Amino acid sequence: MKRPYIRYELCSRLYLPGRPQLYVQDHVYDHVQEHDTGLLRLCHINGAWCGDIGVGPSLQTEDGSKHRVSILIIMDEVSDLIVGADLFFNVGLVDIMSVMKSAVAKYGWPYAWHFGKACSDTWFRHTQKRWEAALDMRDFHSLDELRDSFYAYVQRYNWDPCSRREGISPIDCFFSEPEYIHRLSQEEFDNSFLFEVKCQISEDNAVIINNVEYEVDHRFAEQCIRIRYSLDMKRTYLVGAYGDLAPIRLLKKHEKACLNGGED
Repeated sequence: MKRPYIRYELCSRLYLPGRPQLYVQDHVYDHVQEHDTGLLRLCHINGAWCGDIGVGPSLQTEDGSKHRVSILIIMDEVSDLIVGADLFFNVGLVDIMSVMKSAVAKYGWPYAWHFGKACSDTWFRHTQKRWEAALDMRDFHSLDELRDSFYAYVQRYNWDPCSRREGISPIDCFFSEPEYIHRLSQEEFDNSFLFEVKCQISEDNAVIINNVEYEVDHRFAEQCIRIRYSLDMKRTYLVGAYGDLAPIRLLKKHEKACLNGGED
């Protein structure tokens, strides 16, 4: 069966294979499959995770330079549990992927992902009032020091009773439905966070990815194919028609010479 993956507007090159997904972008619903049960699934924990980036306080580091801190969070929409959170000076795709991987390892795989929504806006407003307003930024001289304060705040938030849930905290609400915590195998986890590019294969079956040459099967010569790879480039795959991954190997220089009709 075809394994669907999710595309992000924010992270357009991060693809996450997993179970059948229902994801929301600008209020447009795209049902991958399981049309009826998909909507019901969103009513439970791990039904949908919302990620967002907000503007945090301004931090002056020890060298005297000032930096605007960005706050990255991932929230479970049913329990309001913050499953992933961190602070950065400049949030990049690698940072987002790192927080996502940590969240999945701890809380399981969500049914759907998306970035930016009203629930996170409310959380950021509360964070400004409850955390940022209480900070004396003269006490912080590095991002790591500020992170310690932020992590403690997130932990308090996750454990604090919520009035709209009759005093149940986000973390208690989340773990009240353990049957919806879907753990991935190590292989599934490793293959769930890969970069993807479309590549044009040369007539001699070679393709260049990040300035590194690889060889693919001769069947794909002069075709445009999809390649997925890990951040460290140690795992590189050709994506099949149904999302299956076939490893590809480095093209050795002497093999390239032979392909081009040259000599060693």
